Order: sequence, then structure tokens, then C-alpha cells
Amino acid sequence: LPRLAVCSDRMQTAVKGQRQAFSGLRHEFIPFTVYDRYKLSPGAAFPGPAIVEERESTVIIGEEATASVDEFGFLWIEMLDSRGLQDPSSLRAL
Repeated sequence: LPRLAVCSDRMQTAVKGQRQAFSGLRHEFIPFTVYDRYKLSPGAAFPGPAIVEERESTVIIGEEATASVDEFGFLWIEMLDSRGLQDPSSLRAL
């Protein structure tokens, strides 16, 4: 796979806004930041709660997780444990 170029200024343009969505942890609707998947370049990283939208799918990142984009454009989600630390067994690529 080809490595993608890092565009550090694109992170701000990737934010589409906020939307109320249901939190499974809080059992209520809370604000989620909404991102445009096509504008997230390698090196982009952000905390949940977030919604990542693209034509083909939507990814929901809960408030107990963080997301990052690797050099190939894959979206990685890391779950946090109850202390707010990364749980290495929960690393997932999308």
C-alpha cells in the first residue's frame, strides 16, 4: 500500500460540527464531534465522543476511546480502561 502524505492543516477542516448522539456509557444524548473521513490525513488524532462520516460508512467513537489515522489512511481506535489509560488489547483498525 502507498503511504499517504501528512497534511497537518487538514484536521481543522475535517471537523463538520457537532451532533447529539446517544452515549451507551451515560445512557443519554450528548454532543459528539462530527468529522469528514476524507479530510482526515495521516497523523490526525482526536478523542471521542466522535462520529466519522464517509459515503460508504459511519464510525462511532465513544467517549471511552481515541482515534488516529496511520500513514496508510487506516483509522485506528484505542479503547481506554476505567482509569483513562489505553488498553493495548483493544486496538482496532478500520
